[in-house]
Amino acid sequence: MIQGSSVFLKLLEDDEIPIIVRILQDPKVSDTIYRKYIEITNSNAAPMLLSGQSANECKLFGVWSKAGPNPRLIGLISLRNIDNIHRTAWIGTIAVNLSDQKNGYITEAGRLIIEYAFNTLNLEKVQAAVLADHPIVPRMIEKMGGMKEGNLRGSYFQDGARNDELIYGLLRSEYSVSKEN
Repeated sequence: MIQGSSVFLKLLEDDEIPIIVRILQDPKVSDTIYRKYIEITNSNAAPMLLSGQSANECKLFGVWSKAGPNPRLIGLISLRNIDNIHRTAWIGTIAVNLSDQKNGYITEAGRLIIEYAFNTLNLEKVQAAVLADHPIVPRMIEKMGGMKEGNLRGSYFQDGARNDELIYGLLRSEYSVSKEN
């Protein structure tokens, strides 16, 4: 378990998958996830979401809100393509209940997973790819400390159009400095 001030992260368990499926099936939430070409259902969610977790290539965490008397599972965040040779990983899916958005939970969850990547997994770099025209995610990644490293022009096809992807990265040395400021 990874503790923050407003949320904590806990590795996702099989019995929590139906809650995550409900979150991901909300069209207003799924519109914020740019790789939405796969329909998530109760029958395909567990193998799809948990694939790679047993091989330590992926860590999928439930995001739990500490607000109120009892913790609530409000979303998920993943660390994918964990490469222990090059000591890198990618932040994967980030999704939170619509009613729990705009409370800083996603940014805090992102910071927690970055701390986990650097301090627990001993990685040297964390990366993220986001759609360039997304109204929220690029700024959120920057708030987590990510620096724009590049623009992959027309690399993603969605809703009948080619879209650019922005690549962000954060080095352990930059993260240490940004935490001190």
